[in-house]
Amino acid sequence: MAESYYNAASGNWSTAANWKGGTNGDGTLPTSADDVYANGKAVTIDQDITVNSLRTTAGTTAVAGGSFTVSSTGRTLTVNSTIISGSSTCVSVTTTGTLTINGSSLTINGSAASTSINTVNNTTSGTINVTANIVGGGATGVVALRNSANGTINLTGNTTGGSGQSAGCNNGTGTFTISGNATGGGSSSAYGINNSSTGTVTISGTVTGGTVVTAYGAFNNTTGSLLLDGPVSASSTAPAVGSSTTHTGFVRVAGPITNSGGVNAITCTRVCLVAECDWTIAKAGTPPAYNGTVTIGNKSGGGPVAKQTIITNIGTY
Repeated sequence: MAESYYNAASGNWSTAANWKGGTNGDGTLPTSADDVYANGKAVTIDQDITVNSLRTTAGTTAVAGGSFTVSSTGRTLTVNSTIISGSSTCVSVTTTGTLTINGSSLTINGSAASTSINTVNNTTSGTINVTANIVGGGATGVVALRNSANGTINLTGNTTGGSGQSAGCNNGTGTFTISGNATGGGSSSAYGINNSSTGTVTISGTVTGGTVVTAYGAFNNTTGSLLLDGPVSASSTAPAVGSSTTHTGFVRVAGPITNSGGVNAITCTRVCLVAECDWTIAKAGTPPAYNGTVTIGNKSGGGPVAKQTIITNIGTY
C-alpha cells in the first residue's frame, strides 16, 4: 500500500493540495489503496472517505502524532485494514450526530507505545456505528474504542484486551452495545470492555476471561450497568466478569455460566441471574448443571433465591 500523509499544519481532508504521496501522487486525495497518516497535523474529515488504514503512527516519511477529527454528522469512514494510534488519539468524534465506521476487514488497535490515549474516541452525545474488531493497546491507558461522554457506540464485532490495556471503555453516562464477543487480554486490567462510570454496556456474545488473573472479559467499575445476554465463561486463568470492590452498579447475566477448574466465571457483587436457559455452575458443593426453571442458592447459607431477583453481595460464582 502507498503512504499518503497530510502536509499542512491543519485543514480539511477534502483539500487535495494538502496531501503528499499516495497511490496517485502529491496533491491528490487518499484512495482505498493508501495507508493514511496524520503526520503530526490536525486533519478534519469533512467528507466520506475510503482508505486502507488511518494512523497517527510514524510511516516511512510521515512522523508520528497529529489527529483526525470528525465534526459533521452523517459521515462514513470506510477503512479496510486498520485504525491505529501512535503518540496521539487517531480519530476524535465531536459531532452530536451519527458516524459510521466500517471496512472489509477492519481492526481498531490501541497504541503499542504511548500512554493515556485512545484510537477512536466519541467525545460528545453523538452515535458511532462501528463494524470492526477491537484490540487493546500495549501500553497502560491506551484504549482502542472509547465512549467518553454521553454518546452511543454500537459495535458489531469482537473486543479483545491487549497486552497493556482494555479494548473498549465506556467512561461516561452513555451506552456501549457490543454485538459480538468480549475477551480479556494479557495484563492486569486489560479488559475486553470496561464500564468505568455510570453508563450501560450490553454484550450479546460470549464473555471470556483473558490470560492474566484480573484480565476480565467485562468489568463494571462503579455505578453503571453491565448487561450480558450471552454465555459467560472463565478462562483457565481469569474470570469472565469482574467489578471493583466499591462497585454499586448492576450486572445482569442471562446466558450460561461456565467456570474453569478453580476459576470462577463471575467475581462481582450485585448480580441478577436471569435463568432463561440452561446453567452450568461448577461451584463446589452444588450440582454442575441446572435445566429449565432454576433457583440459585444464597452463598451465605440462606434459602434459595428465585430467578430474576437481584442478588446482592454474593461474592463469586
